[in-house]
Amino acid sequence: MSLANAEAMMLVIPAARAAISKILAKGGMPQIEIAKMLGITQAAISKYLSGDYSKRVKELEKGISSEGIAERIASQVISGASVSDIAASLDLIARNKAIMRLALGISAKRGK
Repeated sequence: MSLANAEAMMLVIPAARAAISKILAKGGMPQIEIAKMLGITQAAISKYLSGDYSKRVKELEKGISSEGIAERIASQVISGASVSDIAASLDLIARNKAIMRLALGISAKRGK
């Protein structure tokens, strides 16, 4: 994996988690439950919900939301999918060419 792809990947998963967290919280799921299902801490969920994360991740989050990916994974969580199934779905986001192109573009803007 190239350095550019690695940097892009470091944006994709947090952006997906932020988008999914917002959907689940809006539906009334407690932060601790969201954290368990996404394999992260409640503190991370709190940061996502309060908007306390990087501008680059926020920009990519909008792209992930517009593709409908976050809604599909949130539906999996709501329907009781296992943590490993949810993790596999998050991994699939990285294989989405449109999302990776957006992530690469955002990553490339870092130094500008």
